[in-house]
Amino acid sequence: EARGYPSTRKELLAYDVVICSDINRSIFSDDQLEWTRQLVAENGGGFVMIGGYTAFGAGGWDKTVWEQLIPVDMATAEKEKGYVWEDIKVDTSPAIRRHPIWHLAEDDAESDRILEAHPMFKGTNLVNRAKPGAQVLAYWEKKDMPLICVQSYGKGRSMAFTSDAAG
Repeated sequence: EARGYPSTRKELLAYDVVICSDINRSIFSDDQLEWTRQLVAENGGGFVMIGGYTAFGAGGWDKTVWEQLIPVDMATAEKEKGYVWEDIKVDTSPAIRRHPIWHLAEDDAESDRILEAHPMFKGTNLVNRAKPGAQVLAYWEKKDMPLICVQSYGKGRSMAFTSDAAG
């Protein structure tokens, strides 16, 4: 059985995390957006936005209540200019590699080797900067722009992954 996004607040609050990957804003009601904000802020849930043509500013998410959740200031460029297709070297400086997200192996040296061998992203949403209090876990050196960011939000946590996971 195919299911869509929960249609009641009670149903949504039974989840621990919401992952939104390149989904058109028109799919959600304003109530569903607010319930998601509540899941994170008031119930300690998690939220991740993953990039693509309909994510971040390119998808108009900067004009919704989810703008509060997302740990980057989203570019509000026209849709055609909100996402770029090019090879992007992911920079994970040594100072951020000890964050739990980058714990890819039991040995730190092995985690470092994995990160150094990481392939390039094949594009990204353009965003302005990390929000105050957010932690940048990967960035695009060419544009001095965050690619992966995390932040606390109320009782919960959120993450921005600006590249398209399907790229």
